[in-house]
Amino acid sequence: RLDLRATPADITLTGAGRLGQAAFDAAWVLPLGPGQGGGSRVAGTVALDEGFAAEFLAGLGKDVLSGTGRGAFAVTLPKGAPPGVTLKSDLGGVAVRIADLGWAKPAAARGRLEVEGTLAAPVRLDRVVLEGPGLAAEGRLTLDGAGALDRLSLSRLELGQWLKAKADISGQGPGRPVRVRLTGGSADLRRLPDGGAPAPDRGSLSGGAAIAVALDKVQVTGGIALTAVQGTLRPARQGLEGAFKARLNGEVPVTGQMLPGPRGTSFRVRAEDGGAALGAAGLFAKASGGVMDLAIMPTGRRGHYEGTIDMTGFRVRNMPVLAELLNAVSIVGLIDQLATQGLVFAEAKGRFRLTPDAMELTSGRAVGASFGVSLEGLYHTTEDRLDLRGVISPFYLINGIGSVLTRPGEGLVGFTYRVRGKAADPRVTVNPLSVLAPGFFRDLLRRPAATLDTP
Repeated sequence: RLDLRATPADITLTGAGRLGQAAFDAAWVLPLGPGQGGGSRVAGTVALDEGFAAEFLAGLGKDVLSGTGRGAFAVTLPKGAPPGVTLKSDLGGVAVRIADLGWAKPAAARGRLEVEGTLAAPVRLDRVVLEGPGLAAEGRLTLDGAGALDRLSLSRLELGQWLKAKADISGQGPGRPVRVRLTGGSADLRRLPDGGAPAPDRGSLSGGAAIAVALDKVQVTGGIALTAVQGTLRPARQGLEGAFKARLNGEVPVTGQMLPGPRGTSFRVRAEDGGAALGAAGLFAKASGGVMDLAIMPTGRRGHYEGTIDMTGFRVRNMPVLAELLNAVSIVGLIDQLATQGLVFAEAKGRFRLTPDAMELTSGRAVGASFGVSLEGLYHTTEDRLDLRGVISPFYLINGIGSVLTRPGEGLVGFTYRVRGKAADPRVTVNPLSVLAPGFFRDLLRRPAATLDTP
């Protein structure tokens, strides 16, 4: 049923109708008179509900819309050309869920939807803007001949405060999930909601579809970033999982895995040149060579991590603190070796905790044929200040036979030491009497190590 109004200026038809399952109220206006060109215009409102989703959003998955909202639309009908369309809505009253992006907007929240395009065959939308809590997206959309999603190219995709990227979302036919590719941009994993747990209403990827990733930068901690990241990730129940390759802080090639867990997404990183990787991460610049395996796990508190590091077959050269230690225990030949070709360590292992202000080495050791050294304490990164202690054990190849009675990395005979002060010029002190207290008796002669939990 339509209402007709005719005047010398125009003809207007108004009423309610349906386009497939999409319900609308609209007015069609045909201007009359010379110079009007024969074109006309339809303007009105359309119900944003399940019927609208079935007609126009089938490629974005089931339950993409629920509830009922309203959108204002206009269709221009130029003579001899395809119609043009615009649609705007604040999305009030309608819940939006895009499973393959892992994002949802509750019906009570407001948002922004803007569409501009051409109703040709197939339909082409040259501008699509969707914004809501935890999401901002803008791009172009094309449908296939059957009216389903062909390709959504997003020049801007922002999820929460942790992802700013470009993306391509491609349809793969009825009943199949869309293909998602991140084609540039950056991610900050420190800002993942709740340490990485799924939170669709706040912009967390949790849809389950595999995501091909090619990002410029992924920030892991305050001082550790991965650049030129490429890989395939899959959102899981407790974070992200998948393999990747990248460059550590833009310098050293690494490979790794992302693993979901109850406190968020963990990282395992492997570098074939572990010394260069430590230098690139700003942790230790005096090592070279060796294979490094690094694991970093969130604690559930934003910016706080714990981890482990393992290295094999690396060399240390020109390290002033180590030179002072060797000098204090009168290993003269090793001082010259440290300054020239460097000292070779067979292996090193450590456990650590990271915060925005400091790194605590809870246990660390490095051993070689010449000597072994243990290490624990704090590095205040914001102040560039050290407070470390440990034991240096000369002639470790022989001395280490008694290490079953000591801490890892310490021989039966060893000297306790302490390193304090600015990292560029710390004070090194060695207790010569500690060599008289073999094995576990040395603990009686050394103070407790500094920790993040002590003032």
